[in-house]
Amino acid sequence: NLFKPFHIGHLVNNSIGESLTRLFENAGATVKKVSFPSDVSPGIAKTVWAIKQKKWKEITIEKIGKAYVFGVKKYNEDEQARKEIDEINENIYLGKNFDGQEIYCLGYEKSLNYFKKVVAELGTKFDELIFESEAEKVGKEIVYKNIPKVFVKSKGAIIFPGSKFGLYDNVFINSAGFGTYLTKDIGLLKIKFERFKFDRSVTITDVEQREHFQLVKAVAERIEPLWAERSEFVQHGRLRFAGGKVSSRFGNVPLAEDVIASVKKKIKEKISRENSEIKEENLEDNLKKISIGALKYSILKSSAGKNIVFDFEKSISFEGNSGPYLQYTYVRTCSLLRKMRRTEKIKVSQREGGVLKIEKMLLRFPEAIENSLRARSPHYLATFLFELSAEFNSFYGKERILDEKNRNYNANIALTKMVNITLRKGLHLLGIEAPDKM
Repeated sequence: NLFKPFHIGHLVNNSIGESLTRLFENAGATVKKVSFPSDVSPGIAKTVWAIKQKKWKEITIEKIGKAYVFGVKKYNEDEQARKEIDEINENIYLGKNFDGQEIYCLGYEKSLNYFKKVVAELGTKFDELIFESEAEKVGKEIVYKNIPKVFVKSKGAIIFPGSKFGLYDNVFINSAGFGTYLTKDIGLLKIKFERFKFDRSVTITDVEQREHFQLVKAVAERIEPLWAERSEFVQHGRLRFAGGKVSSRFGNVPLAEDVIASVKKKIKEKISRENSEIKEENLEDNLKKISIGALKYSILKSSAGKNIVFDFEKSISFEGNSGPYLQYTYVRTCSLLRKMRRTEKIKVSQREGGVLKIEKMLLRFPEAIENSLRARSPHYLATFLFELSAEFNSFYGKERILDEKNRNYNANIALTKMVNITLRKGLHLLGIEAPDKM
């Protein structure tokens, strides 16, 4: 949403979408990453109205967030404010000039630049942005064209009579003549289909929108069956926190940036408190990677559609089922390979003592990738990488890996290299950066 800060729901959506994108690309698909920003909505009108009331000389993202909260409050309390906000909303939808147009244009630009900056820090770059204003126009044309075949008029609005098909009746064009979210999503399907000629459209949404997208798909089946046939909607759960609290500056939902900042702070405190072997100078460079990795891994290790618990202590631990644990294991393999100082090709014969469990585990890597892609749930890959890391660290604790007199020295080099490659690629597929040093 433009005119709204990037909150934890967006963080969950982005983390899953980025990982699935990489999994599809790894399978050989050409993928277009598309975001669907809201540039027309009653919420935007409330924000524009509030900024106008505040008479701020400069507009920042923080002020936009505060304005939204203020606008919502006034809309619910003040009849005159409600009237003015509705008028702004109508003008934005119709593309008319209005008193506050400059505020809208400036807020639009600020919001868009902010959005691009935040997702870039998370490791995402979108190929295309399709705005709700465009989809609303296309969607309305579709609705009007499909009366009475699909839609019917009711009390000044246009609805889809879903109750006839075991769903529920819902408004597609309201009595004011504006398309609802359902109309925008139908318009979006047509735009994507015509622009990209896709074989598969995968939309990442909150689990609470499941019924909404069931309705979208049911309507699409009656308008253009191919849209429905080639579209799927992947739902994710809600993120909640345990063992810590993140303050929310605007309403009840914490912002992604505040969550990342809280995680960074706790990781620094943890290292200082525990006198970790991780070097302070390297940590500063990698703090963002570790913090974002901790958050992303907590999201991705949960199976699709399930609610996600971010436990501060467990999720930032360098031991156990966490992103930092996987990153630290990867760093350990990098350190071992540097110490081995072998650049030439080595001949590896069969390991004395038989095949190790970890060697068999490595063979499961392609299966974990395939399962994650087929189920549209990266948790299969996340689980595999954790189990591999745990097994390698157990092997590290028992085996004299760096001892050149060890008869399995060359085999140890090869094994360490394979674990290194697997972790690096696996973390990349999860959208998590793998630092070489800590």
